[in-house]
Amino acid sequence: IAIWGIFIGACWTLLVAMAALVREQWAVNERLAFPLAQVQLSLIEPPERGRALNALFRGRGFWIGLGAVFFLHNLSALHVYFPRNFPEFSLGYRLAGVFSEEPWTYLHWNIKNANIYFTFIGVTYFIQSRIAFSLWATFLILQLFNVQLRMMQTEVPAAAWDDQHLGAALAFVGGMLWIGRHEWLRIGRAAIVGPSEGDRRDGRSSCRGAFWTAVAAMGVMFGWLGFFGVGWAMSGLIVGFILLGHVVVSRIVAETGLPFFRFMGAPQQVFTDVSPGHFSGTEVYFAQTTQTLGAFASRESVMTFTLHGLEVGRRSSPAARGRGMMGAIGLALVLSFVFATGSSLWCYYHYSNPLMAEEPYLNSQGLEIKPRDALVDPLIRHANGAWAPKQHSPGWHILIGAGVTGLLQAAALRWGAWPFLPVGYVASATWYIQMAWFSIFLGWLAKMVILRFGGSRMFQSARGLFIGMIFGEALAAALWLVVNLWLAWNGEVFKPISVLPL
Repeated sequence: IAIWGIFIGACWTLLVAMAALVREQWAVNERLAFPLAQVQLSLIEPPERGRALNALFRGRGFWIGLGAVFFLHNLSALHVYFPRNFPEFSLGYRLAGVFSEEPWTYLHWNIKNANIYFTFIGVTYFIQSRIAFSLWATFLILQLFNVQLRMMQTEVPAAAWDDQHLGAALAFVGGMLWIGRHEWLRIGRAAIVGPSEGDRRDGRSSCRGAFWTAVAAMGVMFGWLGFFGVGWAMSGLIVGFILLGHVVVSRIVAETGLPFFRFMGAPQQVFTDVSPGHFSGTEVYFAQTTQTLGAFASRESVMTFTLHGLEVGRRSSPAARGRGMMGAIGLALVLSFVFATGSSLWCYYHYSNPLMAEEPYLNSQGLEIKPRDALVDPLIRHANGAWAPKQHSPGWHILIGAGVTGLLQAAALRWGAWPFLPVGYVASATWYIQMAWFSIFLGWLAKMVILRFGGSRMFQSARGLFIGMIFGEALAAALWLVVNLWLAWNGEVFKPISVLPL
């Protein structure tokens, strides 16, 4: 564990330094929305003199949104426990029976059946309209394309969509590098020769410390991998994919505010395209195990959290940045880490089977499926000298993903009214958009109606309502988590209550 700690620590250090390097370009130069930071800033805004609560908590909209969503989730949960006493209330729609004939039967399952998640509706209210439109519309367009393919008795394999996602992510990062090229050159010059007179005059951060910290952290990662016999090529692939995943997710969250999203790329998409003889079993082992720091960990990215923390600190007032607030945040982080780690280990070592679940044992996804698919099978195939055959051309699909994203980026930069942005295509092939697209559509639609008929004044006054939706859903999830925990603790029968996507 201590040996792995060196690599993990260097990885986290690199991600924190990367957050510091990109913050000014994304937040100041490009003025990304940072929707989650907007919500957080509304919570910590200091109250006016003589007031106990700030404007958000004094507003009726916040409490109406919170109360309505909390009530609806409770009504749905109570029906699960007491179907005779409480009416069934479905938060979503089920139209699979309606779309039962060709060509509509070929639609994606999450189009024929969709849940409403108020968290996504609330967050979407703070996303730029073009971005929100791109997220749900691009997903629907691609699904209509899939319908056409299935009518022709063919389809794009899931692995091909992963390769297109990888190509899209590479072009997405390429677009970031091009748009911010002047900032990256400024940071590089400042790190090597020192800040310029213009930087000193304008009070701009040179990011010199963050730059050399990132370089040192990458050096430790390469040195650690080399110590265990991993060659330069595979080491570059490993570190590159870790960095790619976290940069892409951090950028997507900064633009869209999606509260959960994961990069779907992995080194095996590249090294399985060449003969197994080019790499040793050791290299394959480390390429696969380090995914836990790359693609698997990108949903809870250290870079994303750090970036949003820096942005909240930049935008917040001096009163909100007091020592008391910082101390409370630090204490919350420590306590959450201790209790989450302790409770997880306690459950793993005391329960061989999950309560009221169909899985054969606790977390079969993490204990069997992921280790088998990401580690055991690739090592066996490497030992046998042949990778699993692919039903598509990886190179072509990576180029398709990169080409489509590049064209969307060029169109977005050329025409201000261009409706489809590259972030929509990058996210479109993932499970996360499949779950959230309908709620994003509802949030976008609500925002358009409010702006059309109420203007900017109504838009500002309705902010509290949508923040209340987010917290109403979180409160309902917390309540039923505690209720089910209490029932299980006392040996009572409980039923799973799903409030947010798993």
